[in-house]
Amino acid sequence: MNNSISKPVLIFILVIGFIASYAQENKYMAGIRYGYSLPMGQFASHEYDYGAYAMLGKSFSAEGARYFNNGFGVGTALSISFYPIAAGYYVQDLDSNDVFAGSFKMKSSPYEVRTYMAGVYYRLPVAEKFQASFKALGGLCRSKSPDQFYSAEYFMVGTLTWFKTSSLSSRVSFLVGAAIEYKIFDHVELLLESEFSYTESKYIFLVNGGTSKETQSMKMPLFKIQPGLNITF
Repeated sequence: MNNSISKPVLIFILVIGFIASYAQENKYMAGIRYGYSLPMGQFASHEYDYGAYAMLGKSFSAEGARYFNNGFGVGTALSISFYPIAAGYYVQDLDSNDVFAGSFKMKSSPYEVRTYMAGVYYRLPVAEKFQASFKALGGLCRSKSPDQFYSAEYFMVGTLTWFKTSSLSSRVSFLVGAAIEYKIFDHVELLLESEFSYTESKYIFLVNGGTSKETQSMKMPLFKIQPGLNITF
């Protein structure tokens, strides 16, 4: 074998050996993340009778994975996120779209979104203390719409108040993510992770004095940026 071929082959073998040995040293991972989650699409829209008026939220997640010698692994992830409502903008739209009432006021709890995911992971060393990781997960998204209290001044009636209770939705969801990880100790890594997830929630509300039901579908694409910490062993 001439030198022009043998050197690249030798380098390739050494790189593969390094990746395999690195994965063998750290087969298991458990980590936590905390950061921001950006609602998009219909979930964040300020279009009346369509959008949810959701604003930037906060998210906490925990996950664990078991890696194999080829860098691939399997794992699970849990998360909980809260998204406040742009109540001021929504109240303005209520005023504009109701000809019989004005002076709307509203108090609202946030949307709550929980996910329970499982899927495949992959990690690739890029330097002595740095590695990149990727994941593709699927599972269940349980979301809860806000509890909301309203009041308004109605023409020739006066002040009326009403309460809109929350509704729960359990739907299939998927998630993809990527992270850059930095090893600060032998079994401790800091990371910065980005995720994109999607689900279409369906909320059921009682209307007309509880005599009928109304179903509201909500497309909920979410983008997260989360710093975190991994423990490997």
